Amino acid sequence: MTLHTSHAHGSLSWADIGSTDLPATTAFYCQLFGWETSEAPNQEESGGYGFFQLNGHNVAGYGPAHMPGVWWATYFATDDINDTVARVLDHGGAIIVPAMQVMDAGHMAVCADPSGAAFSLWQSGDHCGAQLTDEPGSLCWAELMTRDLDEARRFYPAVFGWTLGEPGDYQEFQLNGVSIGGLMAMPEMMPAEVPPNWGVYFAVADLNDSIDALNQAGGQVMFGPQTAGEAGTFVTVCGPLNEVFSLIQLNTEG
Repeated sequence: MTLHTSHAHGSLSWADIGSTDLPATTAFYCQLFGWETSEAPNQEESGGYGFFQLNGHNVAGYGPAHMPGVWWATYFATDDINDTVARVLDHGGAIIVPAMQVMDAGHMAVCADPSGAAFSLWQSGDHCGAQLTDEPGSLCWAELMTRDLDEARRFYPAVFGWTLGEPGDYQEFQLNGVSIGGLMAMPEMMPAEVPPNWGVYFAVADLNDSIDALNQAGGQVMFGPQTAGEAGTFVTVCGPLNEVFSLIQLNTEG
């Protein structure tokens, strides 16, 4: 079990969903993953934000949508949010939501890379981010689909200090030699109005069982199942409000 009290600078640390129908969203994910919900302290100030929990550990967040559409946001940890925001701007990115304090929980900002793919920054206070990762029912991977691979290869290492894995149709971002995210070209069949984006992956114990649970809860499979090299087998799916995410059954040793 991978438990966290902190996340290294530049690592994947959190994901949350902004929803136009919170009761439907929370019911769907609790049925799919066996999650429970816990409201954030001071609901008036936190704006209805809450935590999805697994075995008492925070694994993801939810709240009212503040931007068009319903989608999962990807967060990367930073030790100094002002410095990272400056790096985003210095290297051609944009700031969608300026750095702000979130009560005692920490500081956040929403950014976009030069191609327009949105991602968020989190400098932890009382809230470190995901307390449980890489286990069934928890966050385990993030993946960038973009129409400008070369720009992504330049931008993210400059901002976060990432390095690049072996080149190919699918390439990995690495932090201190550990793979922390994927990079791939936006498929040509994708409509032009679909922007470059970061997608989140949640680990599952049994992919077939999870697909059955997904269908029963009101979601649907969009792509797959397909093998992801030696990592495992995944599907890309959507929830009842058309939010997109992926499920992966990770290969385990022995």
